Amino acid sequence: MSATFLDHPGLAGGFGAILDETARASEDLCTLVETFDEATWNAERESDRPFTASRRAVCEHVVAAARWYADRIRKARGLEFEQEARRDPVPTPADLRGK
Repeated sequence: MSATFLDHPGLAGGFGAILDETARASEDLCTLVETFDEATWNAERESDRPFTASRRAVCEHVVAAARWYADRIRKARGLEFEQEARRDPVPTPADLRGK
């Protein structure tokens, strides 16, 4: 398991398993996206859903959704969380990994 997305992979229990699987899936997504050239990344298709119009838009949606779910978990646990959903741009494929 890559420690790219987790400081302490392999924690015991269900929560640790979810973290490990999320980190693995994140690594897989970033590795795939990093193979896209700029034209592929930004190519848009007609869509009635703006978050599916391009590979870039899909990734921006994934990042925003992941952040939203994490904040809902933090809220349920009584921890500090962001009230409003945040959607950050992902200008290049390499920028996805840092989000």
